[in-house]
Amino acid sequence: MALVPSGGSAAVPAGSAGLFGNVVAAPAGGRLRVVLPTGQPGNRRLMQGLCVNDDEMALALAPSQDVVVLVPAGTNLALFVAKIIRREGYFRAVLVQSRGVLRAGCPQRCGGGPGALPFVECRTVADFQGGACGSCVWQSRGARCGHHD
Repeated sequence: MALVPSGGSAAVPAGSAGLFGNVVAAPAGGRLRVVLPTGQPGNRRLMQGLCVNDDEMALALAPSQDVVVLVPAGTNLALFVAKIIRREGYFRAVLVQSRGVLRAGCPQRCGGGPGALPFVECRTVADFQGGACGSCVWQSRGARCGHHD
C-alpha cells in the first residue's frame, strides 16, 4: 500500500499510524517530510500516558507543537511511528522536539541543514537529557551534542 502518492501529500489514517493520528507526509528532496501532530490534545494525552518517569511526565504536561521529521522515501510510516513508542530514545527525542526551545543547529547535523537527521529544527529542553537537542537524543548521541550541558 502506498502511503504517499507520487508528487503529493497524504494523511496516514489514524488507525494505521497507531501512535499519532492524522500524520501527514509529503515528498521533500528524496525524503519524506512527516508531520507528527504532537500538539493535538488527543496525542498530547497519549504521550503523557507513555511516560515512565517524573521527568518525562513534567515535560509531557508542558505546552507542545507539532513535530516535523525527515525520513527516507519509501519509509513505512506506521512502523516508523510505532518505533517512537518502542524506543525510549525516540520517544524522548519527540518530547524534546515537541516541547523544546528553538536553537541554532548543533554540529551533529540537526536543524534542517544538509544531511539533517531526523528533525528539521534544532530544539532543546533545559534540564532534560542534559540539554541535548532532539536529533542528538534520537541518535543516542546526547552526551556529544553541541548543546549538552
